[in-house]
Amino acid sequence: MRKISKKILSDLEFPDVLERIKLLTLTSMGKSNVDLIEPYANRKAAIEELKRVDEILQSFESENLLPKHYFETIDADLEMLEVEDSFLNPDGYNRLRNVSETCVDVLKFISKFSLQFPNLHYRVQNTEINPAVHNKIDHILNRYGEVDDKASSNLRSIRRSLLKVRGTIGDSFTKALARYNSMGVLDDIKESVLENRRVLAVQAMYRKKVKGSVV
Repeated sequence: MRKISKKILSDLEFPDVLERIKLLTLTSMGKSNVDLIEPYANRKAAIEELKRVDEILQSFESENLLPKHYFETIDADLEMLEVEDSFLNPDGYNRLRNVSETCVDVLKFISKFSLQFPNLHYRVQNTEINPAVHNKIDHILNRYGEVDDKASSNLRSIRRSLLKVRGTIGDSFTKALARYNSMGVLDDIKESVLENRRVLAVQAMYRKKVKGSVV
């Protein structure tokens, strides 16, 4: 098939169609890929792609709805992983996990319903279904997206030590609060929070008599 000239594409309002598609994309990568869309120069390839599109549309009208297939942009996360001595925050791991899980879910779905979606299945049949990435991340992060105690034995030990220290600090503060309250040196509010720490609310005239951070 002869390549279509830019003049003909413009007359057919093809650029306008691409702009409408951009409005439906959710990521910057999606918008960039829309700019790369060109008409198929091969009739057979175009028909095969239309068949796949038709199967996707059919899934929305049948009981076998295609699983969610939104993909977050993970380019920055992947680049960070390649930097020596760098680290990825929990949000980054969650993005990687979601992409991995989404890929596996879609591939399993298409494989399961290969008879209903033969053209989609033909396109992905040689793609490996590998849940190792999100399974590994699930071992590190809990369902709230936070690093779990079970991520490592060292982390578990450190957190237990921190809890013990916080408990000791809390007990000491409670005793100090009771002591200075009985002495009548505290303000009406008794205590406050300064830089994420509990502090005693001491009356101005008694502040020199109380050790530590006060307000």
